[in-house]
Amino acid sequence: MGVDASSLSVELKQLLCLPQNLRLFESIANLDRGLEIRNAFELQSVFLDECVRQHPDIGTPGLRSLQQLAYQLLKSRVHHLPAVQFSAEEPIQRSLISQNVLFEDAGKIAFTHQTLFDALVVQHALANGEDLLSFVLAHPPFPF
Repeated sequence: MGVDASSLSVELKQLLCLPQNLRLFESIANLDRGLEIRNAFELQSVFLDECVRQHPDIGTPGLRSLQQLAYQLLKSRVHHLPAVQFSAEEPIQRSLISQNVLFEDAGKIAFTHQTLFDALVVQHALANGEDLLSFVLAHPPFPF
């Protein structure tokens, strides 16, 4: 990875004890923004921005598709959907799988980790004019 562990903050070191956070960090470690992360929300936000939105094969359309997928999963209260119900074009879908954002198994598609689902479903709500409090109160707790 090429990162000097002594240059990492105590907060970031604590975040990286979780394998999912370490995997996300590995994807962004060589970016200047990667070393300044203070919490899990920032880690997920930087990952989604750098590895999804700014990815040449994914971009904003892919990010919107992910937000929509997260919303569909939340409304259906399931962890996966048939891959044919995912609105992203095939090249975007393949890139999201290769970036370890999604996985496909037996014709079903799902997020590689619950934290990505959490971040994206909140992004969807905010992008659609919903405030965080209304969002939280409108939905039963997840995971389901």
